[in-house]
Amino acid sequence: MKQRKWIFVVVLLLCVGSFITGCGKGKVRMASAEIIFTGTLSDKEVFRVEEEVCTLAQAKLFLVNEKNQYEKSFGSELWKQKLGKQTFEDYIRDVVQNQLAQMKAMVLLARKEQITLEEEEKEQAKTAANAYFSSLTAEEKEILQVTEGEIQQFYEDYCLADKIYQKLTSQVEQEISDSEARVIVVQHILFEVNEETEEKQALRNQLLKLKEKVEKGSSFSALAAEYSEDTTIEYSFGRGEMEAAFEEAAFALSVGEVSDVVESSSGYHLIYCVNDYDVEKTTSNKVTIMEKRKQAAFDRVYQDFAAELVSEINEKAWNGIQFDELAPVTTQSLFSVYKEYFK
Repeated sequence: MKQRKWIFVVVLLLCVGSFITGCGKGKVRMASAEIIFTGTLSDKEVFRVEEEVCTLAQAKLFLVNEKNQYEKSFGSELWKQKLGKQTFEDYIRDVVQNQLAQMKAMVLLARKEQITLEEEEKEQAKTAANAYFSSLTAEEKEILQVTEGEIQQFYEDYCLADKIYQKLTSQVEQEISDSEARVIVVQHILFEVNEETEEKQALRNQLLKLKEKVEKGSSFSALAAEYSEDTTIEYSFGRGEMEAAFEEAAFALSVGEVSDVVESSSGYHLIYCVNDYDVEKTTSNKVTIMEKRKQAAFDRVYQDFAAELVSEINEKAWNGIQFDELAPVTTQSLFSVYKEYFK
């Protein structure tokens, strides 16, 4: 259970790259494929996927938007923190690069599936691009070196990517039961146990004595605050988010019930049910489950398609985009403007 907070941070970051996974130096991972790059791009082009090109200005535009959104939530010191062997800055740069690459690949897939933009959608992209470009200050325009036409192209590509995603996921089963999506809230007391721990039975017995106290009226949360070796007492989760033994025991409880001693890789647990059906979070979880189903349906087609694509990257141009250089650019409305015009 102790790892859960860290896992949440990683999942949050991965949401930035919902189109694409991470990449390594000199290559992009589009789904399961690794594409090695050559070096024929101009100094104003970051990468090419087949005939689809991402300009340096478009890359800056997307990168600074994500940078500023994260800084709004977590502060600028975030970029110095480590995520494995990478800094968060390096991680986000990789995710953004790959997200852009996947958007271009999806444009190609849309073309293959004969999906095009309607005239109304092209006009929406043009109007949205004008609105966004007009929102930039003179200094921001100078730093980004982006034209209104490049913003319009970005919006058109994003719209095409969305259209192919919607087509490939349109047949996904929409019905999600309350049982499948149910989210519960529990508290727990953890005694850490490993192979070197002695007197394991004594720890089990101590937890059982704490269970007796709760059943006689003692506050579980108070006992957890005093005895638990996990810094977090209360967890809210749905199915598939916890270890199997912990999850099975927790979902079997009704409000106010306490489990027997449960063993997980973290140790021994005593679990108390606070809420066996969180209505609001269950409703939200249905949306999450649906998106996972759609992503799986999309991936089944996209991964095979992406594996055949040929790409190249201008590493000098990409690595030349520095966060310090982008610091005066405060815009973070790239996608909110899009959503305003693409209802």
